[in-house]
This record gives sequence, structure tokens and C-alpha cells, in this order.
Amino acid sequence: MICNWIAAHPVDTAIAVVLAVSASLLIEIFRFIWRDLRGLIAPRTFKEIDRRIKEYLEFRRIITNEKALYLAMFRSVFGILGLFCTAAATFILSFLTDAPEEARSLRFGSIAMLLVISLLCIFSMRTTLLDAKEKLDARVAKIDGKIARLRERRANLLPK
Repeated sequence: MICNWIAAHPVDTAIAVVLAVSASLLIEIFRFIWRDLRGLIAPRTFKEIDRRIKEYLEFRRIITNEKALYLAMFRSVFGILGLFCTAAATFILSFLTDAPEEARSLRFGSIAMLLVISLLCIFSMRTTLLDAKEKLDARVAKIDGKIARLRERRANLLPK
């Protein structure tokens, strides 16, 4: 039954696959961006502070380990390429549909994905800028400062 529907609606099936892939990539992107935005919100409880310290320590481990840093760069590059291919596929699919409203919405969707790709490129450039030892040391020092401030905040929350 499902196979018959897929065979009868190849364009709809292709659109569904493209949207599923783009949704999974967008979830990954928003997770990446949320980590940066959440850093602006001060944690209030022991649990939040401990979790934030753990995240910073993990990020510090990634950027100080050369192999992990390269893997993080490759992950962002392949994520960008995957989104770019999804946007291109969506744009191409817009020419296969018969209804002009669907074509317009697919083209709009592909343009929106290209804008998201642009934002992701801007955010991922910070990781690729860690090409010199001085820049890497400055970034590690910044993370160590954040960890120290969180530990001070945790100590201040302890009852005296």
C-alpha cells in the first residue's frame, strides 16, 4: 500500500525525503547555535552550573586535541555541504512540480535554506580561525576564564 503510493507520487516522496534530511540538518545546526546563545544566559542552580562546566570542559578538550578539532571542522564542513545539496535538490524539485504554488514554495524553501547555510558558515568560521597556536591558546584561556567564573558562582551559591 505504501509502496504503491510512493510509486504513484514520486515528486511528493522526493520532497518528503528532502524535507526530512533538511530537518535533521537544521536540528544539528540549532544545537550548535544554541550552545553559543545559552552561554549568554547565566545559570542559576547547581545542576545548571555543573552541566555548563562539563560542556565547557568538553569543548576545551575538543579544541586542545588536534584530532578532535579536525573532526569538528570536518563535521561543520560536511553539514554545510549537506545543507547546500539539500537546498540545490529542493530548487531542482521545484521545476518538476506542475502546480505554480508548490514551485514557488519550494523555491522559497531553497532560498531560506541558503540563508541558513550562510549563517552556519559565519558561525563555523570561528572554529576554522583556530589555525595558529596563539589563537588557540587565547580561545582556551577564554574558556578557562568562563569555567573559573562558573566555579566561583557555584561557590557563592553554597550556604555559609
